[in-house]
Amino acid sequence: MHVLNLSWKLVLCLLLPYGLLAQDNEALNRTNKIIKKASIPALSLAQLNGNDTPNTIAIGHKNAKEKNPIDPNTIFSAASLSKPVVAYITLQLVHQNKFDLDRPLVKYFNYEDVAADPRHQQVTARHILSHTSGLPNWRPRGKALTFRQDPGLSFKYSGEGFVWLSKVLVSLTGKKFETLAQEMVFQPLGMERTSYVWRDSLETNYALPHDKYAKPRRKYFPTQPNAAASLQTTANDYALFLKALLDGKFISKSLQTEMFSPQVSIENYEKQGQKISWGLGVGIQEKADGLEFWHWGDNGTFKAYFTVSPSTQKGLVYFANSSNGLSITQGITDLYLGTAQPAVMWNDYPQLGLWYHLMKIFK
Repeated sequence: MHVLNLSWKLVLCLLLPYGLLAQDNEALNRTNKIIKKASIPALSLAQLNGNDTPNTIAIGHKNAKEKNPIDPNTIFSAASLSKPVVAYITLQLVHQNKFDLDRPLVKYFNYEDVAADPRHQQVTARHILSHTSGLPNWRPRGKALTFRQDPGLSFKYSGEGFVWLSKVLVSLTGKKFETLAQEMVFQPLGMERTSYVWRDSLETNYALPHDKYAKPRRKYFPTQPNAAASLQTTANDYALFLKALLDGKFISKSLQTEMFSPQVSIENYEKQGQKISWGLGVGIQEKADGLEFWHWGDNGTFKAYFTVSPSTQKGLVYFANSSNGLSITQGITDLYLGTAQPAVMWNDYPQLGLWYHLMKIFK
């Protein structure tokens, strides 16, 4: 992490001890200034405040050229925020005694893409969900999928692992993955505008992706589900999902506790009592003021982030239709939550921030 980034983040904690509510006009004005400064056409955000109804804001444009405004129903690509949904489906099947987190996946399904390496016989769902499978994030284009290291050795982020796990769940249940997600998560939670594949009902209201110069790019419309990356959703829908995780819906208390418990520590990251680890499908920020679970999403021209506290039941999720969408994470979380975010420092996306705090002091 750059020294400059570290210095202003220390200042943040002193200047912003309290978060602002989403309906606060001052917060909305500052949010608008933040995304304009970062050349982000649109931001869709939902804030959880410990009650049943998320506060949702939608600022900006679906297409920076056409200036057509987004609204709370506008679809964004969720990128890797797809992965916690896979974890939730998996844990529901465990709760129903249909699946075992620690049984080798090969006992359920023979995945030919990894079958040539005997190490695949060791990999379990726990390995996949905690990113300790030993697989790469993605295989090189046109090349075979190979292990980077032995399973269970250490944290290595892997989208490939989630694709493998989704194929296991499909084989186990005999249902298509999109059907599983709809029946076990989206429909029961009222997530009406969420899908791993593109649907006609989403066609009239979606955000276009943009590069770092706010130039519109072509949107990808997934025809096949990618469990690690293809989720299409809204901030409000995703907040309903996060609320279900906080409430422990459809899984036992013990499984909920296990999901939010560190399965593997992130190597070389422990600063001032703050630690980053990984649970089952979610990252964990261990801080002096408590534990939060979190995840980020990066599909290039769509970015996303969430962080939620099990103890306070507060948090947020946001989606941005820009390559710059993760440059504002610290500013947005400071504004709406006022809590430290070690995950931002660990991820090391360059942050826009010092200007924001000077603006607040000297406005």
